[in-house]
Amino acid sequence: MSELKTWEDGELIGLLRSEIQYVEDFTDTGRLDDVVEEIEKRLNQSSDKLEDYLLVYSKETLEIIRAEKKQLVTADEFYGLHQEKLAAERNSEHLKKRDLAILTAYTGVMFGDFQDFHGYAEEILGHPIFTHQFGDKQINEKIHELSKEDFLQLHEKLIRESETVND
Repeated sequence: MSELKTWEDGELIGLLRSEIQYVEDFTDTGRLDDVVEEIEKRLNQSSDKLEDYLLVYSKETLEIIRAEKKQLVTADEFYGLHQEKLAAERNSEHLKKRDLAILTAYTGVMFGDFQDFHGYAEEILGHPIFTHQFGDKQINEKIHELSKEDFLQLHEKLIRESETVND
C-alpha cells in the first residue's frame, strides 16, 4: 500500500519548482541517477514533519511511530470517523460526560461541557487547576499525555461498539 502524502498547494508548487531547477542544473552533467536519488531524498525529508505536528511526543516515541509505520489520526479525522456514533451517543446516555472530557483532554477540541473537562483534567493531573492555566502549553501537553491511555481505551470501545452496530 502506498503512503498517502498531503501537501498545501503553495508547499507542493515550491517544492516542484526547486526540484525542476535542480534537474535543470544537472542535465548538462548527464548524472540523471544522481538527480533521481537526490529528489527522492529531498521528498522523503520534506514529507516527514512529525516533530512539527506532534510536539507533545518524545523523540523515542516518534521513532517508534516511524519504524512501525503507525497510523496517526487527527482530532478532525477521529471526529469524522466517529461522527455518527458520537452524535448518536450524545443523544443517548451511552457516551458519558467523562468520555467527552477524555476526548477534549486528548484532542484539544471541546466536546461536552467545560466543567466536566476541567474536573477530568484536575483528576489526571492530581491537583487543582485555575482556568487561566489551560492557556499554558506545558499544562496542555501534560493533560494530553496523561489522557492518552483513557483516550485509547475510549477509541477501542467506540470501534467495538460500532462493529456491533454494523453487524
